[in-house]
Amino acid sequence: MPEDEPKDEFCRTKTLGPALTFDAHASVINIRFYDAQLFPEEYRNDAFVTLRGSANRAEPAGYKVVRVNFDKGEPTDTEDFLTGFLSEDRKSEFGRIAGLAITPNGSLLISEDTNGVIYEVTYKKGG
Repeated sequence: MPEDEPKDEFCRTKTLGPALTFDAHASVINIRFYDAQLFPEEYRNDAFVTLRGSANRAEPAGYKVVRVNFDKGEPTDTEDFLTGFLSEDRKSEFGRIAGLAITPNGSLLISEDTNGVIYEVTYKKGG
């Protein structure tokens, strides 16, 4: 940034804002683009993101895996993919999501380190 250019002017004219955002302190830990064949076609080239969860917010955020939908290589929106790691009253957590991996058969492995568990999410057509 040139020293004679005000910061607000530089930001307005020479930078782009984020394409997508997550809640503050939701703590994105991992991201994997899905390029396997097991899940339906509409999942291909979308991304799975682990939101580990906030440890120091009055109103918790995260504690889930979201799917980031892409259209022509650009992120368009997010949707919850795997939830249930935060109690309904939002006062306690069941676990904190950490890692993601895609297996050779196309299922999604999700690690959760509060309980030392790895979940496998698969897809069964018609079921």
